[in-house]
Parts: sequence; C-alpha cells; structure tokens
Amino acid sequence: MIIREEVDVDLLRYSTETLFVPNRYEEAFVTALEAYTGIAPPAFEPRVGEYEYLGGKIVLANGRDIPALVASGDPSVAGLTGSEWTSEYELKTGVTLRKKYLGEPIGRVSLVGDLDDDCVLSEFEKLPVASQWPNFVGTIDGLACALTLSGGVEAVARSRGLRSVVQVFSGRTLNKNRQKELAVLSPIWVTLLRGGQQ
Repeated sequence: MIIREEVDVDLLRYSTETLFVPNRYEEAFVTALEAYTGIAPPAFEPRVGEYEYLGGKIVLANGRDIPALVASGDPSVAGLTGSEWTSEYELKTGVTLRKKYLGEPIGRVSLVGDLDDDCVLSEFEKLPVASQWPNFVGTIDGLACALTLSGGVEAVARSRGLRSVVQVFSGRTLNKNRQKELAVLSPIWVTLLRGGQQ
C-alpha cells in the first residue's frame, strides 16, 4: 500500500530548479501538473530537450528513472511520474519518497492473459508472470515474477507461455492483442515527487 505524502505547491512553484517529467509527456501528466500549480506547462516536443517552467526548468526523462533522479536528496529537484514506478523504486531501495498523487487515477496495473484464460489468483500457489516491476509483483499474494523486462512485456510473456503484469489505460492494446485483464492489482496515479527522503 502506498501512503500519500504531501508536497507543498508553493515549494514547487518557488523553489524548484529542476522538474523531471516523462519523456512521452502524456496529456494526463500535463493536465495534472497544470491543475496542481495553476500554471500551464510549456508546449514542447516529446522526448526532446529542456524547457523553462516555474522559474526553473523541465527536463524530459524516462518515467521509470524519475524516482531515482529525484531521490538525490536535493529539495530543489522535483519529478512527475506514474505511481507504479514510484512504488517499484521504493520497494527495491527501501527509500520512502516525498510524494503527492494528483487528480484521479489515470490507469491501473493489471494481471493480463489471453481471452480464454480463466486463471484465478490463489494465496497458496504462485503464478509465474512477466513484468517491469518485480518488487511490486512480489507483494501480491499468488504472483511471482519469473521474467523481468523493460518493454514489450505482453508479447514476450505470451511467447513464453506466461501471463503479464502491465499498465492498462484505455484497454485498446489488450483488445488489439486479444487479451483481457484477469485482475486489477493497483491504480496508477500521476505522482509528484520532491527531492529528499521522508
């Protein structure tokens, strides 16, 4: 379970030198940041460059790397990423980050299988899965991460006869791949991180 920690908006507005944001820069992150600060982020090309914002700069980074970048201990650094990456980082390192969830959940982390899969999670048997979050998976009764991947999880898992634990947003990719959610494991929140540990 992730505990919601407060991050002061005034600290974000007036003392942030660097704000890391996901290099894909999805609309949910832009909307959440603007709603939280009251100041529209700059328009820019995904995956490219640095941009001025709130008297500091926005730096694009891979979402999975942002918790580690922010955990440097420097309070002038902040980051915006998904709660799934924050949770995995905290479980892996034992570090509790200063964080605040923004808005409503934007998706979920789910156990995914084929359309004809009738699997049920059991606390007595560990189901092997593929995932990007082995430490998170290890906290779920009935699951064991048999394969850790950095991308293409559903396809590789399927080719090896495994189910996968993945991000689900609209569900279009699941429909396209003729797969379904077998269990919802956790909501995904846009998460604002502040440098320094709790």
